[in-house]
Amino acid sequence: MMTNETGNTEFWESNFIEKQEMWGFEPSNSAVVTKDFFVGKSVKNILIPGIGYGRNAKVFTDQGIVVTGIEIFPLFLIKCEKRKI
Repeated sequence: MMTNETGNTEFWESNFIEKQEMWGFEPSNSAVVTKDFFVGKSVKNILIPGIGYGRNAKVFTDQGIVVTGIEIFPLFLIKCEKRKI
């Protein structure tokens, strides 16, 4: 678990531990709009910094776009892997 300079658990990690999939599983509206734009421009690969548990990645992978995600919290990545994203 990551801590900040005062030794406190980082905000997002502690919230994730308590609330798990706090944003649900549906992609955000901005991800859907971006997906449409990327498909229209024939984008093949994207990077999602702060991929979290992958809720915004699936909308791209469903369109055949290769997603590379980065995340500083290992717990988020475990959820991503379990969802096969």
